[in-house]
Amino acid sequence: MSNDTTLVLGATGTTGRRVAARLRLRDTPVRAASRSGQIPFDWFHPTGWDQALRGVTVAYVVPPPAPGPVHDFVVRAEAAGVRRMVLLSGHGADDWGDSPFGLDMRSAEDAVRGSALEWTVLRASNFA
Repeated sequence: MSNDTTLVLGATGTTGRRVAARLRLRDTPVRAASRSGQIPFDWFHPTGWDQALRGVTVAYVVPPPAPGPVHDFVVRAEAAGVRRMVLLSGHGADDWGDSPFGLDMRSAEDAVRGSALEWTVLRASNFA
């Protein structure tokens, strides 16, 4: 059993709820955060980020539909003691040119890759 708490952002969404459930099956402590969950998290209200990050060593991140906030979140995560971040991106993010979705995903990836954290970027093509 791990003593490291994993923060799962978007924990009520398509992938977040599944990631949180799988971690719990492995007896990994999970902090499930979302806009509508018990632990509030909203990309556009950073005042709640510190509470979500407190005592967390790993974070699973589903980025917002806009560039920018991921960089600030990564900086706060590092300061809070997070050691590893897993970012859900999108398959072919480099191939989307200057489309808003492509720019958002690349911005989020750049923020995670440019950090001092251990990181993984998941570029999923689809979900079943």
